[in-house]
Amino acid sequence: MTDHIKLPPLPSGNVAHLIAAQEAEIERLRAEVEKWKGQHMRDSAELRRLCQHRDEYKARAERLAEALYLIESAKDRGFGIDYARGVAQSVLLYDQEKDHEQ
Repeated sequence: MTDHIKLPPLPSGNVAHLIAAQEAEIERLRAEVEKWKGQHMRDSAELRRLCQHRDEYKARAERLAEALYLIESAKDRGFGIDYARGVAQSVLLYDQEKDHEQ
């Protein structure tokens, strides 16, 4: 037993008008796809930039944590606050020099 598929009736009238409308819709959709591609490229570039900064900030946070450890260690060993402050300033100056190199 074969199933028969009912097809919609063929449009009457100006078929060229219908084809032109379809072509216009196709072109509109192509333009929209290109717009989405462009947005995706911008979003991807922004994501790469944010990831790069995340790594930089993480490295800086690690250096600052190390500086705090050195300060606490210096204070625990009886070095004065001036020595501890000098350690912290050295780390911060190192950070500033690294930022200027980039």
